[in-house]
Amino acid sequence: MVNCPQQKRTAIVVGGGLVGLLTAYELARRGWSVTLMEQSRQPASKASWAGGGILSPLRPWLESESVCRLVRASQVRTHSLLLEHAAVDVVEYWQCGMLVRDPEPGAAVWAAKQNVDHRQDACGLLLPAVAQLRTPRFGRFVAMLVQQAGVRLRTGMEVTGVEPAVHGARVRTPGGWAKAELVIVCAGAWSGKILAGVAGGEVPTIEPVRGQMIAIDGTGVAPDTIVQSGATYLVPRRDGLVLVGSTLEHAGFDEGITREARQALHDAAISLWPGLRGRAVVAQWAGLRPQSSSGAPVIGPHPGSNRIWINTGHFRNGVTLAAGSAVKLAEDVSEAFGDA
Repeated sequence: MVNCPQQKRTAIVVGGGLVGLLTAYELARRGWSVTLMEQSRQPASKASWAGGGILSPLRPWLESESVCRLVRASQVRTHSLLLEHAAVDVVEYWQCGMLVRDPEPGAAVWAAKQNVDHRQDACGLLLPAVAQLRTPRFGRFVAMLVQQAGVRLRTGMEVTGVEPAVHGARVRTPGGWAKAELVIVCAGAWSGKILAGVAGGEVPTIEPVRGQMIAIDGTGVAPDTIVQSGATYLVPRRDGLVLVGSTLEHAGFDEGITREARQALHDAAISLWPGLRGRAVVAQWAGLRPQSSSGAPVIGPHPGSNRIWINTGHFRNGVTLAAGSAVKLAEDVSEAFGDA
């Protein structure tokens, strides 16, 4: 009698940002045969590339307890991946801390209850354990992990729809339909468009919110921690650059940059850190963040089909929550379908 090898279960992940890449990676680690489809020519080149790389919400005490748990899990998973693959220096992971200049009255109480290291004085609330990384480098690192895990990475592949199919689901591409036992939509701001045709039950709507950022040459005058106040935050890099973010603009799918935003961000940075006065703006860019109507990430099966799952809606916390969200989805898939 010949024993035939068991065929792997198949999954298509739609979207090659950090959330999609890490979701594909976690599924592949659990035995799934995964194909990832990304509309851009390079993975992690949209909102994932544009983010400041802070591995914490800007005001964590304003987040729900479920999001805080996901933040903690994601911080642990991100750090463990970097340590496991000797990539701490590669992505410039830096536990530089974050100073919140005007914290809400209950912020220190929240930190104490959550056992979060903190110090409060006249300057504000310092969270010394907050870390950052450089998102373009982290994106390249995760893309490498995905390929090493055996995921088929198909870039330049736009997915315009998804629907249930017999014993699975299928996605619509310019070249026709592609089918798998499971489809996971991780397409960030584009997720709502892709999911629009799925019938049965309602999911939170996903809307694009443009965030523009600038980089200032802060050599010799940059803060040594992340500094945040109101809508403005400064992220110092080891090479002297200071990232300044970010705008919140409902501009549809327009990824353009504006002179008005450049000036507003520059003025806000100087107000927050006067040492940057007179320093040059060396770059400006924008990304579209996926905002969920529920205010929280959408992670789990679509109510209309257990063969279509969703991992999106992370808004300003995509880099922060990507690793934890991927683990949660992969674990939930394993519970729902068994081991692949």
